[in-house]
Amino acid sequence: MKVMKDHLRMLQEVEAMNTTDPDVQSKNGTENGNKLTAWQRTIEGLGYSFFFILLSEIGDKTFLFIVLYATRMNGIKLFIVSTIGICSMHILGVAVGDVFQYILSPFWLKLITVVSFFIFGVVLIYMGITEEPDTEDLEEKLKEIEVEMIDKKSKLMSDYDNESAQDPDKPNQKAGESSTGVFSC
Repeated sequence: MKVMKDHLRMLQEVEAMNTTDPDVQSKNGTENGNKLTAWQRTIEGLGYSFFFILLSEIGDKTFLFIVLYATRMNGIKLFIVSTIGICSMHILGVAVGDVFQYILSPFWLKLITVVSFFIFGVVLIYMGITEEPDTEDLEEKLKEIEVEMIDKKSKLMSDYDNESAQDPDKPNQKAGESSTGVFSC
């Protein structure tokens, strides 16, 4: 029944946009040449959706996870894997929401959503207040990262030295020096 009402409302909007009656136009925001086509409204809606979803996802757990793994993985592979993961979660959410709309009324769906967000918020605040910070674990992880970075740096330097030693045609020069011994610009 809801789908039919929405379809009827959309048809009425399209009909109102095509009318020349000023009262109907002013009600739909189409007076004074501000008439938007369905395509323009769709693009505008997609733009707003993209912008606000982008703002809400910055700093999200998934965003932080991807930022952390970008330092360890190939960027293209990470982009593909994260896109597949996020798309599948959205597909699952749409499917579950579509099924629930037939099982529960919109009132109960909204109530369940509000109560669940409230419970999650209270639990997270409680965990944040009562949980003691694990500074020892953090210090250990920072030391591991530092050792890993030093190992990578020494490996890169040894690879560079080995490459220079294997190529006898290249003169051994310091970085930034030309063959005449003068720094180049």
